[in-house]
Amino acid sequence: MRPMHLLSLPAVLALSLSLLACGDKDDEDTDTDTDTDTDADTDADTDADTDTDSDTDGDTDADTDTDTDTDGPIDADGDGYNSIDDCDDGDPTVYPGAEETCNDVDDDCNGEIDDGATDASTWYADSDDDGYGDAASSMTACAAPDGYVADATDCDDAVATTFPGADETCNDVDDDCNDLVDDGATDAPTWYQDRDGDGYGDGSISTVTCDMPDGFVDDATDCDDGNGAVNPGADEICNGWDDDCDAGTSEAGMASWEAGDGSWTDWTDAVTGASDSPAAVTLDEDGTLWFCDGDYYVNVTVEADAALASMSEDPDAVTLDGAGVGSVVATETAGVTVTIQDLTLTNGLGSIDPYFGLSAGGAVSCSDSSESGTTVQVRGSYLTGNDASYGGAMMTVGCDTTISDTLIWDNYASSASGGTLHWDGDHDWSNVQVFENLSANQIGGSYWTTVTAVVSAVDFDEVLFQDNDAPQLGGVGWSYGDITWTGTDATSSGALGNSDDGEYGGVLYNWGSTGLVADTIDLGEPDTDDDNAPFDVSDGIGGGTFSLGDDVSFTCDETGCGVPGEGLIGGTANNHHGEFILLNTVVAETNGLLQSFGLYLIGNSACTVDWYIFSSDSPSDGSGADKAWTYEWSETGAALTDDTAFFYATPDFTFEEGRAYALGAGWQCSSGDVGYYYEDTRGTAGDAGWGTSSYYAYDLDPTTVTTDHTFSSYSGGFVFYMDFDYLDFGS
Repeated sequence: MRPMHLLSLPAVLALSLSLLACGDKDDEDTDTDTDTDTDADTDADTDADTDTDSDTDGDTDADTDTDTDTDGPIDADGDGYNSIDDCDDGDPTVYPGAEETCNDVDDDCNGEIDDGATDASTWYADSDDDGYGDAASSMTACAAPDGYVADATDCDDAVATTFPGADETCNDVDDDCNDLVDDGATDAPTWYQDRDGDGYGDGSISTVTCDMPDGFVDDATDCDDGNGAVNPGADEICNGWDDDCDAGTSEAGMASWEAGDGSWTDWTDAVTGASDSPAAVTLDEDGTLWFCDGDYYVNVTVEADAALASMSEDPDAVTLDGAGVGSVVATETAGVTVTIQDLTLTNGLGSIDPYFGLSAGGAVSCSDSSESGTTVQVRGSYLTGNDASYGGAMMTVGCDTTISDTLIWDNYASSASGGTLHWDGDHDWSNVQVFENLSANQIGGSYWTTVTAVVSAVDFDEVLFQDNDAPQLGGVGWSYGDITWTGTDATSSGALGNSDDGEYGGVLYNWGSTGLVADTIDLGEPDTDDDNAPFDVSDGIGGGTFSLGDDVSFTCDETGCGVPGEGLIGGTANNHHGEFILLNTVVAETNGLLQSFGLYLIGNSACTVDWYIFSSDSPSDGSGADKAWTYEWSETGAALTDDTAFFYATPDFTFEEGRAYALGAGWQCSSGDVGYYYEDTRGTAGDAGWGTSSYYAYDLDPTTVTTDHTFSSYSGGFVFYMDFDYLDFGS
């Protein structure tokens, strides 16, 4: 190749100016400049630059760099690209193929700035302009395009009110984009649990949600959400509940029937009568007739297992008044159980008993002649102010009774049992008081007897008969009874202050009875208002009468009361004649009845004998000192015969455990004297059976002994020959 001869720069310039001066007018090419080539510049070559060489740079040398020397292109920034290819040879981070970043520079020399920048951000369409973008519509750019945001959490980019953190409202939309619809909605109502399904909710159990959950309502006024019958829309009835949720609504004067299935019905109208026209109701199905506080004129007939009860459990607050028409409560239905709970029953006039045809049981009448297990239960109640021919407060025929925590007082019978009268059946009473009842004829308190000659089991625990009165038997008695009666020394259980006209007194154990076990019962201390008159216990079988005092225990059986016993002290080793009063002393070791005692005497028909019993609560030690004794009993002027034998007194005298008794006789003779036998014991105690004898007492002048007396007493001397017959009641 031949070497190229380049024009000098002045020649080029001169030529260029000449051509310019000439213009294009005379050139023969087709472009608009004045040279003869076909490109648009004014030089003579065909490339697009203005120099005269054929390369594309702007200088006149043949290489492609921009200087006028003839060496190759340079890489000024050391980035591996020369100044021809490098679009910015002053910045080593800019070159073809460089990583485009967001910096407003064409880093990769592709003629576009920041295109495909590696650190460009993803931007998301925010069509609803709520500041939150749609993850499904995005683009990458260094700066946010119009209508795009950096957030991609909008769950509905067509609704400006839907975005994360938006207020949730009740609209079936997930407003806050938490994948839950209407949760925690700001306009959600509060719903209240309605467990009983009565349409009223429990204000203490609630939830806030848009839609009403099952078992919830929008009401919070239920005062008992466990009972569907209780709510502000209910009617108040006598059931102890605040039915209408208004504490100011009173249940006083209301009555309700609670059926066996638990349902309640208002019975107020049914039991509301008047003093001259009592209501009459029949309970012919199982359940409870409840009475709220008030007085009710009513007679109730029971034909099923039914109860009558006070809602307030207070007999002072609820009174059933029979209005003097019939028994307040009566049943003639076999096999049922009638319960009376926490009520006062008054002003009943006994209904006609079907068995006897008599007015019976002013407050309660029960007749089951078939003895099919009909039971009357009375608990925590008062039976008072009632009247009947038999059983002023109660009469039962063939019915069992269970009575507890009940007072029976101020009732009247024109014939028998001012308190209660029971024919057959078994009877269990605890914590019952029968007091101040009156009969015009027999039995002031209570009596148990028989129609069928079947023995009734009677169990008393803390049962007291007090201040009852009748011409015959003031207190309590049994025929055909088997009785257990218990108390304690800290309570009053027994018979106190009962009286009659002189035949029986407090307790009568009568024919047909098979047993009485009395354990620590009270029968009244002698000479006090609590003492029964005339006797504490009358034994209608054995024939004895006893005065026993308080906290006593004794037994009776089919032969009578007490265990028969005999005792003999002294002997016939010695005898003496004289006119004395001679007494053996015995310290009682049990409770009982001294039926008789006798002295072995050498008789003289010219003499009479005076028998005596004295007592002391502090037995003498027999030291020879004078001792005062309390007079208890005497029988004077008994005639003697000329026989040498035991002569007897029959005092039927009650002795008490721990007390000392001096028993003996004195005699007065128109001529001669009386001899007596004795034994010199020299201090050896004698066993009288019911106690121990260890000394004697005497007075030389029997004519002076009439009441309380002071005797000389000795031990280590004589024990007079004496015989005893007694009944042992036990300790």
